[in-house]
Amino acid sequence: FDLLEDAFTLTHLQRTVEAIAGQDLHTQNFRRLVDRTGLVAGSMTTEASGGINEDTIRAVAEIGVDVVSIGALTHSAPTADVALDLVDPTAD
Repeated sequence: FDLLEDAFTLTHLQRTVEAIAGQDLHTQNFRRLVDRTGLVAGSMTTEASGGINEDTIRAVAEIGVDVVSIGALTHSAPTADVALDLVDPTAD
């Protein structure tokens, strides 16, 4: 049986390792370990997300991920009122 799907996140990998080891692992230390082992090097794009803000982004980026996502950029963005009117081309 497979422990992970063919495509998985580092968080999913960490949770799987934690379940096998029976202990929680510090996220940054786990990701450094994964980076040092070369387990994912060159095989995927890595992304960090969740709980990242202007104060923590530099530290997260220095871990060595390819992409950093900040939800505050979208959930705090001003709203726009957009309408999409569909027209039935067969209607008279």
